[in-house]
Amino acid sequence: EPRGVSVTPWGDLIITENDNAVVRVARRKLALCGADRAPPSGFSMTWYSTPSADYSLQFSDSLTETNWQERVEMSGTPSNIVSTYTDTNALSVSQGFYRIKRKAP
Repeated sequence: EPRGVSVTPWGDLIITENDNAVVRVARRKLALCGADRAPPSGFSMTWYSTPSADYSLQFSDSLTETNWQERVEMSGTPSNIVSTYTDTNALSVSQGFYRIKRKAP
């Protein structure tokens, strides 16, 4: 039975399980918080990120494609809880799909 529960500023749930200080951390999943196609700059995405975590943003013109194109790799900072990327190549394609992958620590 949990003794205490708290939430970190970046959304992880920290649960103290007993009086012996057993702690369990439930990591927050990546969540998109905004997307906007805004000519002339391109397509912009914003997501809730984990501080100091690195991300890879990939693009494909089809969801059945197995070889996604790497658009950018982003390095996190300790205060980074929201990340944004603008794909300036997006205006030259009629359809596209993105995926954001958190890189292993």
